[in-house]
Amino acid sequence: QHCSLSRDQEPTHKHWERSIIMSLSLDAVFGLLEAATKLKKEGGNDIDAGTKYFEAVYLMKSYVQRLPPTEENDKTKALLYENIEHYTKIAQKLVSAGNQQDL
Repeated sequence: QHCSLSRDQEPTHKHWERSIIMSLSLDAVFGLLEAATKLKKEGGNDIDAGTKYFEAVYLMKSYVQRLPPTEENDKTKALLYENIEHYTKIAQKLVSAGNQQDL
């Protein structure tokens, strides 16, 4: 049996495209955070680890800016802003420590 949606209910190409992009950007954030954490734990280059954290922060900020305003998204934004602040501090410390080692 065929199920039809009214025109205003039908998902648009842009809707699906945005969903895919949003999903990919969060995947990229998690990948960068994982890589940065691994570099940090392995005693790798602090500047490289800090840079990965900064890249993840940038993607989180981009993600937050693209979220439409809804009550549920407001909760997500608040959580992401906490993570942005947390990982920015870590990145700054790592880059600063790496610059001190280079002196």
